[in-house]
Amino acid sequence: MIHEVRRFDIQGKRYLELCGKHYMNDLCLRHGFAGFTDRDTSGILEIVVYFELLARRFKISIGSL
Repeated sequence: MIHEVRRFDIQGKRYLELCGKHYMNDLCLRHGFAGFTDRDTSGILEIVVYFELLARRFKISIGSL
């Protein structure tokens, strides 16, 4: 139900232990926990892109400088 994405330190070229990001499988559950707002289109688009990349079998991590 919940996917965790690890944060990657671009300068140090290693994965960080903290500060990961979590994505929920179902947008309805996300809206139930976080509440729904009309202005949250960027968050919804981020989830859609994440799951599309996951379906295409990309290795996904979040970069941090």
